[in-house]
Amino acid sequence: DGDGPMARSMEKPKTLDDVTDKSKPWKVAETQCQLVVMPDSTDEAHKVARLLYRNGCEVLALGCNGALRLWRRYLKATANVVPQQWKPASGLAMTNDVTGVNLEKAVPCMALLKNYNNIISACGGKVSLFNIETFKVCLQMTTWPILMSTAVMKD
Repeated sequence: DGDGPMARSMEKPKTLDDVTDKSKPWKVAETQCQLVVMPDSTDEAHKVARLLYRNGCEVLALGCNGALRLWRRYLKATANVVPQQWKPASGLAMTNDVTGVNLEKAVPCMALLKNYNNIISACGGKVSLFNIETFKVCLQMTTWPILMSTAVMKD
């Protein structure tokens, strides 16, 4: 019986090479993909280095310059609903400390903590722990000890 779920999961995915009549246009279904841009500039330092998807309605972007941006979608998730860049009422921005960092050689990174309210991020300099709701820096360290990583991840 080759019709079960296991057989379907073993099928080779279809590619353009598998299509016999390449002259027919493909009908593409509406997707839930949405383009968001870092609003600062178009230069290399403002390119998006990392993206995280959070809670089904938010996208968090980390730029090559260490800046983090958060977009929230307030309505039903469709390609027609544009996410809005969000900042707390305090006006704070989430930005990694890149003092003395060669941004061309830095590797921007971020990780969402288990509670989904905090993010660990760095861009070649200090490691920062941010609260996503307030954008406040909860903790900043030049090194991140293994024991501290374990304790924070259990939070």
